[in-house]
Amino acid sequence: MFDLVRFADRHEASLLAMLGRLPSGTALAGVEVRPESTSFESGTQPSVIVKDASGQRYFFKMVSDKTLIAAEELAAEVRAMGNRPTVPIARRRIDVPGMGMVDGMIQAIVEHMGSRLPSDPMLWSLLQREVLLREHPWEWLLANLDTHADQYILVGPSSHPLNIDWDHSMVDIEVTELTRFTKRGVAIAPIRNLLYEAYAKRRLRLDFYGLRREVAKIHRIEDGALAAAVDRYGQAIGAAEAARRVLVEKMLHRKHALRRSFEVLIASMRVERSEALHGSKSVMAGARRAVTQVQDVWQNLLVTVLHDRLFRPFAKVYRMALKRKARERG
Repeated sequence: MFDLVRFADRHEASLLAMLGRLPSGTALAGVEVRPESTSFESGTQPSVIVKDASGQRYFFKMVSDKTLIAAEELAAEVRAMGNRPTVPIARRRIDVPGMGMVDGMIQAIVEHMGSRLPSDPMLWSLLQREVLLREHPWEWLLANLDTHADQYILVGPSSHPLNIDWDHSMVDIEVTELTRFTKRGVAIAPIRNLLYEAYAKRRLRLDFYGLRREVAKIHRIEDGALAAAVDRYGQAIGAAEAARRVLVEKMLHRKHALRRSFEVLIASMRVERSEALHGSKSVMAGARRAVTQVQDVWQNLLVTVLHDRLFRPFAKVYRMALKRKARERG
């Protein structure tokens, strides 16, 4: 266990050092850039590659919804409190040929392997499994269930997963029950859920030391600092003072309940592992297994089939529609 923890710690330290050499958010906010390309096929928002006078390239995501930009800023600020690897971002307004001045956010381009996490977690390396476990408490704290395979790039020879898309933070703030099936609605499932399924069904082993260490980090964040960050988010999206107070209360409740939420999740999966090994003749256990099997079938279908066949084509059409709107506004 501790060999893997130390191995992951070394890789994480290397990733943090690399990210620390990128332009900061403050620098990104002021750097002079011009478009290098007119489109970049990624996510649901239209994007362009821009570069500065020195040739440094950046990724500019066109975002008219101020909530999405505020969510990225909140995630960056909160994750910095726990020294989590995060790509710096800044809100910008850039002149895009054929579109005029376009609002959005800019980030330095992180060199990566050009591939994504396999949909089958049995094909993940031990490092990739450990990283996905460590990231879970932060994604849950930030109420971001939009964590499918396309959200992560794989960095370096070790293919270290790095979540580069946090614009849906706070979207799932009303979701408070954490299970290995928790997802956004019925159609988008976090890729990590399949890792938990493999663990529950005894296909692989997991150690939760690293995950628990991240939970402890979050627990040590001062309530005042977290509340201030959420209040700034609320101001950025134009929420009234009363609505901001509600957001702060919900975030602090999420933080205070974090340890129990994850211990309940881990305990429930260990019950499944035990039943998979020893079986159970109780009617309740049999009914629970039947429901679980149906949920597993649907979740696997979402991640391994429907994501590529439905979600990605939809994202492309949605991007094109947003790009047309941006061009009309310009």
